[in-house]
Amino acid sequence: MAKPGVIAIVGVATSLALFAFGPSAAEPLRIPDTMLEPGSFAALDGWNDEDHAAALKTFRNSCQPILRKRARALLGRHFEEALRQVCERLSKLESPTDKAAARRFEYTGSGKLVRTRHGKSHLRRNRSKRAAREYDEMMPVSPRDLKRILRLMPYAT
Repeated sequence: MAKPGVIAIVGVATSLALFAFGPSAAEPLRIPDTMLEPGSFAALDGWNDEDHAAALKTFRNSCQPILRKRARALLGRHFEEALRQVCERLSKLESPTDKAAARRFEYTGSGKLVRTRHGKSHLRRNRSKRAAREYDEMMPVSPRDLKRILRLMPYAT
């Protein structure tokens, strides 16, 4: 019996293949020199128990080497050509942005990522007017945190 993670990745790849080939999605996938048997995802053991978002992320990562190859190098390799089409289609889809992170950070006109200052709502009335006003200013994000935050917001610019 196949491992549940493998079932999810194969299922995601198959559904993306059906999605990539557009109107012919009702027909079974045809790859020369292979034997495929049509089936439904509900018939797969453990399909509903899988983390499909994690499987999609894994599949997206596995597409990177396929997309790096030139399309000409894949001519005659039907399975790789089909996978490349699916990977190209997948690369055009946006990955989700962490909405909580997107609300807390902004880009300035010069392209810097900035954040609000912490401690803004606690004991603010005990501060001087000038110190309280400083809480309203945006501060640049530390270079150490930048990579982690950008991973949460891949399409924020």
